[in-house]
Amino acid sequence: MSNKNVREACDLMRFNCVVRIDCACGNSRLMGGLEALRTFGKTPIKSYAERLRCSRCGGKRARVQVDTVPLR
Repeated sequence: MSNKNVREACDLMRFNCVVRIDCACGNSRLMGGLEALRTFGKTPIKSYAERLRCSRCGGKRARVQVDTVPLR
């Protein structure tokens, strides 16, 4: 199996991946490539956590990771 190098939102779309965002309070969400591109532009995925604020607790303690989309 190959190692995918996902760095930006366009890579999320190319490799059919999503960004999983988890807050310390337990709130989480999935963000697809198109939504990430509209929200963050061409910024690197590793910098997403700095720009996010939780909708439930208002905290800025997000953990961002890339996941594959399950086949339907």
